[in-house]
Amino acid sequence: MPLVQPSSGEVPIVPDGMYLATVKAAKAISLETPDQFGKTEKIDIDVEFEIEGDMFTLGPRVNQAWSENASLFQIADACGLHPNPNAAFDTDDLIGTQVKIVVETKEVGKWPRVTRWLRVNTPGLKQVEVLSLSLPDGKPNYDSFWKRAAQLCGGSRSAAVDTVAAMNISIPGQSVEFLETVLAKLGGAQKPHDHDWRYTPDGTQMVCRDCGDRQQEPKAALV
Repeated sequence: MPLVQPSSGEVPIVPDGMYLATVKAAKAISLETPDQFGKTEKIDIDVEFEIEGDMFTLGPRVNQAWSENASLFQIADACGLHPNPNAAFDTDDLIGTQVKIVVETKEVGKWPRVTRWLRVNTPGLKQVEVLSLSLPDGKPNYDSFWKRAAQLCGGSRSAAVDTVAAMNISIPGQSVEFLETVLAKLGGAQKPHDHDWRYTPDGTQMVCRDCGDRQQEPKAALV
């Protein structure tokens, strides 16, 4: 299979954050060379979203596998399709659905990646102004962090400071990844709900399908 580069030859600059996206395509492909886990059958999913009038498209790739623990199943669930893990799934059903995606760029100059998929009506997660947590030199942007935290706490910076303090978290000196984790917890904290825990595809963590909160060990009731 030839390696096809983006037509522009440039990596798009997408600020880290959460976006309302539309699934535009879902296509099955077969890799000539297996990935690091020996998998060759994949699904490429194109999602389109807008930032200040400009349209962006990202193409996450997941395994062509179907079970409650599979990434494809979790994406279908986030898209509001109420999938059945015991029945065949038509990936064309994804096309045209809306979903909230979290986009992160791990390193400056690297391609932005979709790291989380969440339902449009996820409790407590609001569509907020996207403010990058990274400065041009890659260092944390603490001012953006507190602005985003305030948006998640009813628009009040003082409320955000009090909430973070109640979580026993110190912000100065923390990494961009840590700040994103705190924001995710603030978003999920806005409306308490019973977590809908599911294992991540690698089986090392559990993630709430509603708010995206994670835990290393499963709850006793699920063991």
